[in-house]
Amino acid sequence: MRKYIRHDKNRVTDVDEVEKMVIIAEKLCNLPPQSLSRKVRTQNILLPRMVVSNIARYERGIHYETIAEVLDHDRCSVYHYEKTHEQNYQYWSEYRNLFNEIVIAISDHKKTKNVDIKDNTELKNFILKNGSIVENKAGKVFITIKLNDLHTDIQTNYRDFSNTLNRVQYCLNEYDAKIDIRL
Repeated sequence: MRKYIRHDKNRVTDVDEVEKMVIIAEKLCNLPPQSLSRKVRTQNILLPRMVVSNIARYERGIHYETIAEVLDHDRCSVYHYEKTHEQNYQYWSEYRNLFNEIVIAISDHKKTKNVDIKDNTELKNFILKNGSIVENKAGKVFITIKLNDLHTDIQTNYRDFSNTLNRVQYCLNEYDAKIDIRL
């Protein structure tokens, strides 16, 4: 994986989410890794790049800069993909079919595990146990996890934040969870 400059709290998880979308699209289109980041405009590369960009914008509300950074293109490309999405979806059957296929693949990927967790306390205990996380009650950083109707906070400090976030993400990798950071 490449390293990205992560300017704000939302970008930490948004970059990871776009990266997962890219991996799913590349596998679905039988492309080698990092293909969507190449500076080519052939249809077999451009089409999935446009689709991933638009899914990230429309379905997840991810910022243009984050998408552009992961796709290794400028923000103007992402603006253009968004501007042409409706027309492409309406009149270009290959685009529409690939868009629908990738949306379904992403949602199927996120729902590969059933959620057997019944309440917020169970969710927190599941994350702490499976991620081998020790919560720091004196910490000033909160990692908020939302999974379906459940939500919980994991408290950590600045020093352990990165390690704790990685463990939370690893623990919830196959779940359709939203992770936010509060200071």
